[in-house]
Amino acid sequence: TPLTQVFVRTLDGRTRCLNFERDDASHEDALTLRHLRRALESSEGVPASEQLIRVGGLVLGDGDDERALRSLSDAPAIDVDLLLRINGGKGGFGSLLRGSKSAQTTTNFDACRDLSGRRMRHVNAEKKMIEWAKHAEERELEKIALKHINSRSSQIKRKFDEIEEQEKERFKVETLAQRESTEEAVAVGIRIEAQRRAAEAAAEAERKREQARKQRALDGMYGMGGISDSDSDDDEPTMPNADDAPKMDPSPEKMNPPEPERPETPREDAEAQKEEGAGSPDTGDAAPVLPAEIVLKDHGSAEELEAFGLDRLKEELMKNGLKCGGTLAERAQRLFLLRDKTIDEIDAKYKPPVRKEKRR
Repeated sequence: TPLTQVFVRTLDGRTRCLNFERDDASHEDALTLRHLRRALESSEGVPASEQLIRVGGLVLGDGDDERALRSLSDAPAIDVDLLLRINGGKGGFGSLLRGSKSAQTTTNFDACRDLSGRRMRHVNAEKKMIEWAKHAEERELEKIALKHINSRSSQIKRKFDEIEEQEKERFKVETLAQRESTEEAVAVGIRIEAQRRAAEAAAEAERKREQARKQRALDGMYGMGGISDSDSDDDEPTMPNADDAPKMDPSPEKMNPPEPERPETPREDAEAQKEEGAGSPDTGDAAPVLPAEIVLKDHGSAEELEAFGLDRLKEELMKNGLKCGGTLAERAQRLFLLRDKTIDEIDAKYKPPVRKEKRR
């Protein structure tokens, strides 16, 4: 049986001959790369998936399994190389090495000589001196311009110094004026405060005299003995004004002794007040007689209810089921709510909290 021989250079560098039997002349055309891979896998133990077959300068992979070996080489004997697939990059470092051969290793050629035999450093220095001499006029103009700029800047600085001195002087004048106006305003405020305190002292003295007159009128009404207003005014010590304070004589001989305080009598019921009021003459300064029952429709504001006093308002609030604490004004305002509303319409915050009975 005719044989087809393929010479294979294996991985160890040796060349082996693989024989493929053929039945007819057409068998050489039917011998493909797949048959060669299978034969190498059985003889060398290299898997077909890891094989690369190089024929001449052509490397064949898995996609060329159906190609005939005779179509790859015109030589009588087929000579191929067995290679392995290697993990790695695409390469390209060799091109870098080849490019570095033409690169210059130095950039300093000053020690070299030109065709005339002169050093390159001397030639370059001469060129620089010629170029520097060309711009001599420009440098002179730059010096003149710089000198002018410096003179202008000194003038501007001097002007700024003058402006700064003027601003400092103006600030001093304004500060002094503000200080004087502040002192004057403080003096006016102190004077106004002194006048206000004197007016309050006079009003307080007048209020005390008015209370004393009302008290004497009540004492006369309840039979405590009538004292004329003129006598009480003479005996009552007066509050000096702020302007008359230096004119007073502080000697104890000229000062009137203080009037002894009279004990207050308890308030009787409304009927006794009416009877006493009917029998006593109308002096005009007597306190108004309050009714026994508070009729809210007869009062236009909560301030009018303050005349009944804390205790009377407390009784009325407790009777109507409202909170009874607080100041006189708060009690009057709370009671005045019942003038236009019922107890159910009033907000719960004005009512006392409901106590829950504990379960036994």
